Amino acid sequence: MTTGLEGIAAKARKEQELVFTSLAHHVTKELIKESLEHTPLNSAVGIDGIDVNTAKETFDQWEKEMETSIHRQSYKPPAVRCKATI
Repeated sequence: MTTGLEGIAAKARKEQELVFTSLAHHVTKELIKESLEHTPLNSAVGIDGIDVNTAKETFDQWEKEMETSIHRQSYKPPAVRCKATI
């Protein structure tokens, strides 16, 4: 997505024994927004009941808290809903 992250990916491919201890400092408001923009509009709603359009509309209400918790390494993504297979 961004030059910095592309550089990290290239370094990881080149130096496969390299261990990254944290990439949290690369998570920015811009990266979160860009990632959200790449989410297909027909994606299923999240476990919290929020769809992509609502997430985009309310971005400024939830983004800072998410970014802060990622930087503190306290972010815990919500559980994922799985479609039951028959």
